[in-house]
Amino acid sequence: MTPLIATLMGFGVGLVVDVIATLLRPSETRILEYRAFATLMPLAFWGGHFLVRALGVGIDLELELWTGATVMAALAGLTLSVLAVPPANPRLEDGSQAI
Repeated sequence: MTPLIATLMGFGVGLVVDVIATLLRPSETRILEYRAFATLMPLAFWGGHFLVRALGVGIDLELELWTGATVMAALAGLTLSVLAVPPANPRLEDGSQAI
């Protein structure tokens, strides 16, 4: 993959991620959208990388390896989003917080 193709792929993936961020509007108060964005962003990046590579020079890796790497990156993004914004602490019926 030439540097020009890699740069164009980066711009393309950046546009896709910007569209996802605009549609989802992730924030700490919108936890589901935050988690979805954190999962879809690495999926878009690595999916775009392997797609461009497959169309350009071809992928000499097994299908399970590059799809697994893409899925593991998405799961890592989801895990990091849980660490960055933990689930809300549930409140009891009397208004006090659970321990």
